[in-house]
Amino acid sequence: MEFEAERAELPGDTDDEKLDTAVKCSVGRSARVSYNNHDGERDIPDDLRLATTLFSAGHMAPYEHVCRPMNDFERDIFGRTEWAPNPRNASFTGSNASLTWNNMARRTYYLGNFNGWLQARKLIPGEKDILAFERP
Repeated sequence: MEFEAERAELPGDTDDEKLDTAVKCSVGRSARVSYNNHDGERDIPDDLRLATTLFSAGHMAPYEHVCRPMNDFERDIFGRTEWAPNPRNASFTGSNASLTWNNMARRTYYLGNFNGWLQARKLIPGEKDILAFERP
């Protein structure tokens, strides 16, 4: 299902504000799905409050679910050639145990959990270190 900002009449004067509202609304709705608490209706102000509460508490998991495809610039930055181990023998610890690495000739684009996607969580400064995360 696509989120249609125009039909939802999101608050905000600029496109960036509307996008920020849509992301926060999606975060709130993603969080609600985990405990099935939509109560049969969609309440944008309530979703925004929940997203703010989650953010303030440092609860980043719902921010992982909201994502978009990486653009060409991001794919250039995060693209990596995939390599795979190729064991020369079956022994893991023996004296002859060694690995060679095969270039799989395939590119991956990970920044977070999804290949080729940018999660909203990754746009939050300090999101990786929850103890150092500065709450508003």
